[in-house]
Parts: sequence; C-alpha cells; structure tokens
Amino acid sequence: MRIAPVSPEQYESLIDLLCELYRHYNPGASVSRDVVRDHLLDNLLVPGSAVRLIVAEDAARHIVGFAAVMLLHSLVDPTPANRRQ
Repeated sequence: MRIAPVSPEQYESLIDLLCELYRHYNPGASVSRDVVRDHLLDNLLVPGSAVRLIVAEDAARHIVGFAAVMLLHSLVDPTPANRRQ
C-alpha cells in the first residue's frame, strides 16, 4: 500500500470515491461527476486551500481510501515559516 498526497493522475479515481461518499451520506440523492470534479479542482485543490488530500492506493494502484488534512493557523507560533500546521 502506498499513502501520499493525491496526484493529478489519481483525480478520476478520487472523484469516484467522492461520488460514493456523497451517495452514502445522502441516500437516494445523486450528484454528477462534473459537479464533484469542479468542487475538487476549483475549491479543494486550488493553491492556497487549507485542505490537503491524502490517498491510499493498493499494489494495483487503485485508490482504496483517502483522508482530508486541514492546515490551521498556529496559536503558539506566529512566525511565517511555522504559522500554518
């Protein structure tokens, strides 16, 4: 298993998982892949976003899970190099 930040070649597989996650939390509802793709690319992965998406892939390079990590401003270290954690 490999765990690393999501890369552009993994976006389509991640979109599949995000669509599945949407259906899980919204039974009977659907969302288009285009809406999910736009949200991923235009909100979650844009430069300056506080979100970092980490994916886990199996030996066959299929994404089997993901996690979202949020960067927060430090309460104890205001220096520019360390203020986001």
